Amino acid sequence: MILAPRTWDRRLLPLLLLLAAAWLLAHPWTGLWHDSRLYAVQAMRRLSPENFQNDLYFLYGSQDSFTLFSPLFAACIAALGLPAAAQLLYLLGSVLWLAGAGWLLATFLRGLPFWLGMVCLVLLPSDYGPLVGIFTLGEPFPTPRIFAEALSMIALACLVRGRWHWGLPALVLAFLLHPLMTAGAALAGLLFLGMGRPRLLLLGAALGAAGLALGVASGVSPFDRIVLGMDKEWLVHVIRQAPMVTWDGWHADKWLSRAVLAFSLVLAAACLSQGRQARFFASLAAAGAIGLLASWLGTGCFHNLLLIQAQPWRALWLLQLGAVPALAWLLASYWQRGAVFRLLLLALVVATLTRNSIGGVLAVLAAATLCWQVRSAAPLALSAATSRALTALLLALGTVWLAEVLKLATDSGALAPQLIEDSAARIWGWTLLGTGVLALAGAALLLLVWRCMASGRGGGYLLACLAALAGLAGAALWRIAPPEYAYPVSDQARRDARAVFQPLIAPKAVVYWENDVRGSWFLLQRANYVSSVQLAGAAFNRGTALEGARRLARLHRLGMRDSVREHDASTAKLRMSELPVPSEAGLAYVCGDPALDFVVLAWQLGEGGIARVEDREYRRTYYLYDCARLRGAR
Repeated sequence: MILAPRTWDRRLLPLLLLLAAAWLLAHPWTGLWHDSRLYAVQAMRRLSPENFQNDLYFLYGSQDSFTLFSPLFAACIAALGLPAAAQLLYLLGSVLWLAGAGWLLATFLRGLPFWLGMVCLVLLPSDYGPLVGIFTLGEPFPTPRIFAEALSMIALACLVRGRWHWGLPALVLAFLLHPLMTAGAALAGLLFLGMGRPRLLLLGAALGAAGLALGVASGVSPFDRIVLGMDKEWLVHVIRQAPMVTWDGWHADKWLSRAVLAFSLVLAAACLSQGRQARFFASLAAAGAIGLLASWLGTGCFHNLLLIQAQPWRALWLLQLGAVPALAWLLASYWQRGAVFRLLLLALVVATLTRNSIGGVLAVLAAATLCWQVRSAAPLALSAATSRALTALLLALGTVWLAEVLKLATDSGALAPQLIEDSAARIWGWTLLGTGVLALAGAALLLLVWRCMASGRGGGYLLACLAALAGLAGAALWRIAPPEYAYPVSDQARRDARAVFQPLIAPKAVVYWENDVRGSWFLLQRANYVSSVQLAGAAFNRGTALEGARRLARLHRLGMRDSVREHDASTAKLRMSELPVPSEAGLAYVCGDPALDFVVLAWQLGEGGIARVEDREYRRTYYLYDCARLRGAR
């Protein structure tokens, strides 16, 4: 039998190739997207501070001082340039994440269950938190989150193996990179050490309280915010712009079923395993529960400023991390125990696939019944007819999952495709990934590769390698990029824009590039006027939230999609379809704001343009407008 990869064995090659294929398929390089744009501009600001000093994201302060990632990213950019630096960090983060996950899963899974757990961990939907699809494990773009997750997994694996002092440096480094993500892992580690040792738990709680009191008394940021609340005007904008940070912006249909499923799987594994493994799963569940409770009390009941900004619900990433290996361990441990156990495990698989609808309820029932059956002195016995009937019922429930697949794909392509640059292949690709279809395909391919290697013949090993290589080639060719809310710009147009536009724009000027903050930040290397991306920090600075809302309202008059701040793609497309057509009057209104110096649009609005660039590949022309001239013309 092939065990977890402690020593090299040539039979590991096809399995590693298959794992790489799964990663490339589910976590392809997507460029600077999502929050990686924020971390990239933070790094670039360190290299050219005056170019970004008037940017909305930095105007009232940013979270840059709380992470070591920005100076590291800046050093890579200085040495390699932005594109190469971003890809290097993506590659390093991916390798480190897979290594950390493998090191953690190898503590309690061996052989086929280990590889099944790894493949499913990579391919199954892994979003967590109050909004669907916003925060996921192992993000395919450079942010400190993927490094914090990887280092936290390494630290927890060392802890479970009884070598906590080996993992402490990894945990410290993770905290320096992303304290919000690492706080949950540190809490889980303390709970793991304290289970069965109440004095140690009390000591840890006392030290934590003393440290918090000292921080409050000394006025050290961010502990001084524990005595502050968020005022109503600020809170309204935060709920609108960043709903995940406060309980008031949460909706049960978006998160409850997923969270209940993860709790059910992790608690079932904690209940049925023993020793360190049981403590590990229990500590993950406890950390997730504490994070949810703190979010409800601190951000829903009291609107405490520190807890809104600390986002204790982020501990849910650990719960999501533990759910897949918990399911793999349950399948490996109880599948051979009889028809009742197989039915219950099948119910857990169906619950995993229907995680956004009936999965939570089904998981609670199946996990509770499984624990009862395992501990029962006389487990239930079913006749063959009853087993077939119950299996058919579970498969019927599974049709809910198929309905989810169809609905998600239909909703994603329901409105005018020009609003978001979506192709049918990309829509269906993201749908298959987001609903677990590809996880089933990956698990089936893994079983095929495993069976070929288990044959013991050279031809079987060769066939396994060929199957894994085919999967790797398919994943490399089928690159599924995220939907583009921004217009794509060709390399030729980028070069021309730098040559034509950049000399006309002073270093301290504020620019608005139509629907793409990357145009202002990374192409022209100038401060951006406003975009929905810049409002990710609305909960951290009151000025950012209020000024951002004011600027978005002006941008709405111009008919820019950037003025739409929605986290659901279908809702975003609907709001975009209701925007006015860009007009000369709308441009004059936006340029009437003295905070804005230049505008770049793919629309010729009157005679106010001072330069233009042709994008021959996408058959589009970009016009540069000088707001000072437009204001003077009025």
